Amino acid sequence: MTMHAPDMGRSWDPTIRWLHLGMALTITFQLFSSLDMSTPQTADVFLMHQIIGVTAACLVTAHWVWIVRYRNGWYVTQLFPWYPSGRRAVLADLRGLLRGQLPESGPRVGLPSYIHGLGFLIMTGMGLTGVLNLLLRPSFKGMHGAAIFTAVSETHNLISYLAWAYWLGHVGIVVIHQLARQPVVSSMFGPRRVRQE
Repeated sequence: MTMHAPDMGRSWDPTIRWLHLGMALTITFQLFSSLDMSTPQTADVFLMHQIIGVTAACLVTAHWVWIVRYRNGWYVTQLFPWYPSGRRAVLADLRGLLRGQLPESGPRVGLPSYIHGLGFLIMTGMGLTGVLNLLLRPSFKGMHGAAIFTAVSETHNLISYLAWAYWLGHVGIVVIHQLARQPVVSSMFGPRRVRQE
């Protein structure tokens, strides 16, 4: 597979920006609302968790549809650089990180895109098990139904630990980039840069 280097001068695609913002807001709500759903008094929080959870799952699905189509699959190769030159780019970023150099952000193949890909898989698992949990809830009758519902619920809870780890790491590295005067927040959510020809 021959890969072409991305245009480092371009900014993030507007659709990617909106999907990223939507997922960031809904997933953040989901993580924090999950901390307060253990008592009967939190029925409203649980209802909101379900509604926002379905919204988050729709956003993740829309993101999958978009990345598969995006520039003939180029974005897929950024998120999942499991081909030789992609692995070399990730390893080069890791070596630089060990020497105290933050990897360059932006739409390119490397450690940041690989980490985003792993996070995307985690959030896909969260969305899938969350929606299954919601669909199975009214119908888990009998021993088999209860066992399936319990397995899906426990899987959802287990994946939530990975989601928390990813969220904390993601926010933490954004803060580090910002402190290092690398404006990753404005590059994702700020005004779109116009390329100079």
